[in-house]
Amino acid sequence: MELAPIYGQEGDMLVIARRIPYDYLVLAIGSKSNDFNTKGVAENCIFLDSSDQALRFQRKVLELFLKFSENRALDDIGEEEFKQKLVDENKVNIAIVGGGATGVELTAELYHATEDLSSYGYGKLTTPVCK
Repeated sequence: MELAPIYGQEGDMLVIARRIPYDYLVLAIGSKSNDFNTKGVAENCIFLDSSDQALRFQRKVLELFLKFSENRALDDIGEEEFKQKLVDENKVNIAIVGGGATGVELTAELYHATEDLSSYGYGKLTTPVCK
């Protein structure tokens, strides 16, 4: 990779041009979420621009699963009735907006977390139940 020189405001060269060899290049430009002034987004959305925001999201998801665990007695009812009860009570309803790397990775992680939780006794918590 060749990097151009960097010049200061006075026109003096701050960093010389240079060549950097590499085996693999990961170009992570980064960005900041934008709600485009869509009504309700700022109040209801958890953006994932920082580790603090990611931890907040993780806590919210864990709270949902803990509430879900309070209803484990529902194992006596059928799958369809159980799914409808979850929808009616709005137990697990996560919307991911954005198809960038963060949104795609979050979707995959939640999918796998749902599968993993079933091995901890959340047998009725399936990916179709979590939408």
